[in-house]
Amino acid sequence: MCKSSPKPTKKPGASVNKTGKNEGIIDDPTPVISFISPEELSHKVTSWVYNDHPSIKPTKYPIVLSHGMGGDRAFLKSFTGIKKWLSESGLEVLQPQVFRYGKIPLRSGLMKEHILEYLEKNNIEKVNIIAHSMGGLDGRYIISELGGHEFISSLTTISTPHYGSTYCDWILEQLNPNEKLELISNYLPFEIGAWDNLTTHYLKNEFNPKYKDHPDVKYYSVAGAVDFSLTNPLSFSGGIITPLEGPNDGLVSVESSKWGTFLGTVPMDHAEQIGWTIRVDHKLLYAKLIMNLVKNGH
Repeated sequence: MCKSSPKPTKKPGASVNKTGKNEGIIDDPTPVISFISPEELSHKVTSWVYNDHPSIKPTKYPIVLSHGMGGDRAFLKSFTGIKKWLSESGLEVLQPQVFRYGKIPLRSGLMKEHILEYLEKNNIEKVNIIAHSMGGLDGRYIISELGGHEFISSLTTISTPHYGSTYCDWILEQLNPNEKLELISNYLPFEIGAWDNLTTHYLKNEFNPKYKDHPDVKYYSVAGAVDFSLTNPLSFSGGIITPLEGPNDGLVSVESSKWGTFLGTVPMDHAEQIGWTIRVDHKLLYAKLIMNLVKNGH
């Protein structure tokens, strides 16, 4: 059922091309140290975020929040509190749920249905997608394969494994996917093909060469980069990724997260980026992403 990937011998970062429109090439090769600095995040940002900040304005098009693998459970929603906060700030927001463990085409098809239904119901032309993790691959697939360039203005990805995750590679190697994963899947009430779609082999050799960026859509990305304490649940997976890919958020490396215009790094792990912990106020991240969309006319 699943095909494990060989461990990479080099970092999977994007090469630079002047066009900035081929296989996730970074538009501006000048490195951005941080999108949010640790010092900025360490401040008490809750009051700053919840007050009416003069720079936070409604976007031209509504926001679609796209969750990653395993996200948006009934008891634990991705983007905790973000839809409510953005709506109260005057933005139109859609947060559809797709198959949590399905393959990219399956998830993307359902996401497209949700978006088109929303556009038709509200007589709206386009949307902006802000996607976490695997949700960014769904967005790219919709744009490239399902005609999404006609109704998507921009795609902003947060720690999306555009070049795969070496931790996913490691997981599948431990499971011996041809046997154990197939056996496990027989007892699960859901599709688990997502794992196949997150390996470095699949993303670099199959997905990226086939599904190209569209020139009518603007692509932005941010990456998580943290120093793990022993108490962080993602310290183990982060420790597997670090020697292979460098700085990471516990599941996805900085290099693998770069796509289109790379806005920089945030000192949040993979769970903190969607509000699954209380250590940081993740609303600061979304406030700055919204500012970027407004600034660029989306």
